[in-house]
Amino acid sequence: MEMESAHRDDDLSPEAARMLREMALRGREEGVEPDLSDEQLRSNYQLQQDEMLALEAIFGDKICIFGEKAGPRSFQIQVHCEIPDGISVSVEPFQGVDDDDPKSQFLENFSVEHLAPLSLTCLMPP
Repeated sequence: MEMESAHRDDDLSPEAARMLREMALRGREEGVEPDLSDEQLRSNYQLQQDEMLALEAIFGDKICIFGEKAGPRSFQIQVHCEIPDGISVSVEPFQGVDDDDPKSQFLENFSVEHLAPLSLTCLMPP
């Protein structure tokens, strides 16, 4: 069985790609990119490479790494929140919403069985 690599440049969603481009451009426009020597850049690159390997070991196929060939390195982690037995959520109605209705004075309770997955997208510094 062949292991699937987490390095999938083509898996970046259009929204994530747009956000990463904006973040990189904003950094350049604001002049926040540090002036680093070649040695510091090589050292940072190696440290980031080590960090990416550690993240791959932790998250497996839940992480996608982008921008390794050109441009700033970035990654996206998919986080799936599992609720084994569900949770009960209580919601108090907004004040001012039908204050005359006696039912609006009570808490609304409901059970949550599933949560939508979260995507964490990060842009690494130079």
